[in-house]
Amino acid sequence: MSGWTGSVHNLACGGDGIGIGEDEITQGGSEKLTITFSAPVQVTNIELLDLFNNNSEVEHALISLNNGASFTQFTSTNGPGGYYSTNLGGWGIARIIFKGYSDSVSDYALARISLVVQDSVPEPGATGLLIAGLFALKAIHRRQRRRDDLG
Repeated sequence: MSGWTGSVHNLACGGDGIGIGEDEITQGGSEKLTITFSAPVQVTNIELLDLFNNNSEVEHALISLNNGASFTQFTSTNGPGGYYSTNLGGWGIARIIFKGYSDSVSDYALARISLVVQDSVPEPGATGLLIAGLFALKAIHRRQRRRDDLG
């Protein structure tokens, strides 16, 4: 992750996704992966891997945006590699929590978070340039006006 800073505890990526310990967020509901952003972002999609459905064992994933008070449950559809596109997203997301489902079979890995960073504060340099440009336009307008009055 470019520009990422933070602490990582038992985070693993075994080649197909991010999880805890053995590269998955595992069953039993005890494992939890929390991603916190330094500024709110727009999340457009969250994609998972290793979320399988082999008819006798159906795996589930739990994801919460922001507060962790409520989780959205995703049930496997048996896509290739256990791939699942959640289409979960929203504006102003500061934190995403991934949690293991409380059964004996569910586990999954985080494949990708698609997001747009919201830059809500303009850069001071850009504001200064805008103000200088407005003053320059005013000065040009005054000069043209004086020429018209003299000519």
